[in-house]
Amino acid sequence: MARSIAAVRRTLFMVTLTTLIAAVSAPPDRAFAQQCSAIDYPNDTFQGGFTQGWGKQYGRSVDIDGTVAVVGGAGHAGVYELRDNRWVFVQNLLPPDNLLSSLGFSVSVSGSTIAIGDPSLDSGTGAVWIFERTSGVWMRQPMLQPSTSSYPRRRGSRFGFAVDLSGDRLLVGAPGYDDQQSTIGYAFLFERSGGTWNEKAQMIPSTSHLNRLTPTGFGYSVGIDGELAAIGMPFDLGQG
Repeated sequence: MARSIAAVRRTLFMVTLTTLIAAVSAPPDRAFAQQCSAIDYPNDTFQGGFTQGWGKQYGRSVDIDGTVAVVGGAGHAGVYELRDNRWVFVQNLLPPDNLLSSLGFSVSVSGSTIAIGDPSLDSGTGAVWIFERTSGVWMRQPMLQPSTSSYPRRRGSRFGFAVDLSGDRLLVGAPGYDDQQSTIGYAFLFERSGGTWNEKAQMIPSTSHLNRLTPTGFGYSVGIDGELAAIGMPFDLGQG
């Protein structure tokens, strides 16, 4: 009897060990995908509306204004509305078909307007996509890029790395923008008039931070509210 019990114990140990080895040797992406597929996401969790999976980076950027929330991912963004105390997914915001895009890297919503940064577009030139809500549907508008002759589009600018909306004003960070003269890192101010967004001003670090031909990160983060703007510069002198 004792020998039978010992044999059973050895068998159970071998089964357990085999199971453990199989779990450890399984590809981590497959194991995680199986785990995710078993999770029951609540209806009011910012998760639905786009195919789940690796590389989606859903939630990398978020913003909210009143009863509208926007959640950015890698190449897409989702819009949610608060209805009866529950957040309900209403629409995916996407770039034009077949466009390799980082749309969703940064997002901002103000009233019936959403701005979405796409800093990797066109070899890092970057862009900002504008969506306007019309009859309950968010419609994509022409994208924004630097447009003046003094500050033309440049590859590697990362225009759209950060965005913020305040009514008819939009502030866009371009921490890689090199004016090839005195500084790297800009922010661009756009204003809307008659339904059209126009570039109104360019912002650079103060005089004491100019003539540094290494990235300072100016434009890495931005915020605007009425007449005031704040721009982050986290890499200047290694301290920010």
